[in-house]
Amino acid sequence: MGEWKKVIVSGSQADLAAVTASIAIKVGSNQQIGTTQATTFLTGSFTGSFKGDGSNLSGVLATSLDIDTFGSDLTGITVVAADKLPLSDNGTEGRITVGQLATPLAGTGLEANSNTIRIAAAAAGSGLTGGAGSALAVGAGTHITVNADDVAVNTTTLIPAISGSIFGQVSGDVLINGAGVATIQANAVAISTDVSGLAAGVATFLATPSSANLISAVTDETGTGALVFATSPTLVTPALGTPSSATLTNATGLPIATGVSGLGTGVATFLATPSSANLAAAVTGETGTGDLVFSAAPTFTGVSSFASISASSNVTIAGNLTVTGITTYINSTNVAITDQFILLASGSGATVDAGIIVQDAAGDGEAFYWENNASGTSRWAIASSVNPTAVTVTAAEYMVSAKKAAGAPTGDPTYGGSGTGYGNIHVNQTDNSIWIYA
Repeated sequence: MGEWKKVIVSGSQADLAAVTASIAIKVGSNQQIGTTQATTFLTGSFTGSFKGDGSNLSGVLATSLDIDTFGSDLTGITVVAADKLPLSDNGTEGRITVGQLATPLAGTGLEANSNTIRIAAAAAGSGLTGGAGSALAVGAGTHITVNADDVAVNTTTLIPAISGSIFGQVSGDVLINGAGVATIQANAVAISTDVSGLAAGVATFLATPSSANLISAVTDETGTGALVFATSPTLVTPALGTPSSATLTNATGLPIATGVSGLGTGVATFLATPSSANLAAAVTGETGTGDLVFSAAPTFTGVSSFASISASSNVTIAGNLTVTGITTYINSTNVAITDQFILLASGSGATVDAGIIVQDAAGDGEAFYWENNASGTSRWAIASSVNPTAVTVTAAEYMVSAKKAAGAPTGDPTYGGSGTGYGNIHVNQTDNSIWIYA
């Protein structure tokens, strides 16, 4: 048996004599917590920033170093050997001087000398001098110039100087200039002697391109005579044979009766005289006789029988629609209904359940329906796994209703809030308290 329970809301009175609560402390950005509280309440890991010097914190390990948080940028200064730098040596942090970097940085071509790095004597060579603190030799050349801090190459003069010395000596039928560009000289190639692979007669045709020489060169020609280059040549009594394709866009004089083959019985007659009777005589499987209908909105008289009707647009029926067989419904994606109310179980004349079933993938569905009981305890209900063809449904849950009246509720609520009793949820209008029956 259930009982009424009061819901505590703003303005309600409740007995809070025995309330157990747990308190969580959240440390946000720039929030300060005393030593005692941090020790007592805070455990585990945390993120954020802290006010103060952090002297009471332990177990905090730095994983990165933010250079931007240091002082101002030291621009325009001179670094000397005694200046110090921060260094992390595989877990050991400390300071070193600039002079200490000289020895580990020295390598091939470099050497340490009095806390400085200089070019070693062994690195001196063409275009470079070094040793004993010597600097790079600076000087300009014809194609390569050694500057104070880089080496410049003049490609405009260097490449022609190299290619000219190599290709400038090549000549004959093929000439290669100083830039490496090859040119075949005039009259350097003879078709009859310098070109190989030509078929018989091709060289003669290339030397003397006449129609006769072309016919001598090809092997699959048809007929003799002059070549045709006219845009619209006139062929006198040609026999076309069986061409693979032809376009008769401007052809005239083709007789349907004798010039076109493969037509069915009566089709040639219909093409010559396209009447409704001739079309009916040409086709097979037609129904009825009479004139063809081309009207956008034709009017049929009498009774028309159709095995099936399919409409791609709207269908309007001015009179009554009588269905003597079984109706079939095709669901659409969304249905918009202008009517304010939908009447279910219309004309059933009996106490029956009625509602909506939403079908699932298994074929059954979830039902929201009115459980109609003759005993007067009718109510809204929901049910699962309902067969769409079912006429009776077993409720899984009942809908909750709310009512309002003066005074606190007593006794059991009416099913689903029907009748004049209490609903499952009751609002006391006297003190605005809320009650739930559970």
